[in-house]
Amino acid sequence: MIGEILHPRIMMLNSAPASKEALLNDMAQLLEQQGYVQDKKAYLEAVYERETLGSTYIGHGVAIPHGKSPAVTKTGVAFARMAEGLDYDGQGELAHLIFMIAAPAESDNEHLKVLAMLARKLMHESNRCRLMEAACGLGVIKVFEEEKE
Repeated sequence: MIGEILHPRIMMLNSAPASKEALLNDMAQLLEQQGYVQDKKAYLEAVYERETLGSTYIGHGVAIPHGKSPAVTKTGVAFARMAEGLDYDGQGELAHLIFMIAAPAESDNEHLKVLAMLARKLMHESNRCRLMEAACGLGVIKVFEEEKE
């Protein structure tokens, strides 16, 4: 499953955005370029609407922004890794691993299944460390494909 929604072409392994807005824009751009999103602006509106309900920063240096939108053609996950980190929600904790989920508006709970799968893997410090150390996109995917939780 993960290989269908997380691809090396929608990853930024050495990201250093100036702001959360710049980061989300860059990630949405990758999703659009790879055909997961057909209208970046409309998709970002859904992401920001979700952010108004509460921060998608989940702790331990991880944020999982997401949005369901008619602008999404197929479920996908963009990934950004930041060595320096970014104060994602203005609370002073730095996010280093960002997973941006794009889901079609008509999908049932597909984005929730992806969110649960990501959260299960990311709750383990060893997996977060491996993601920070992965040399390439295939190394990132391998963390999620392995049985080890």
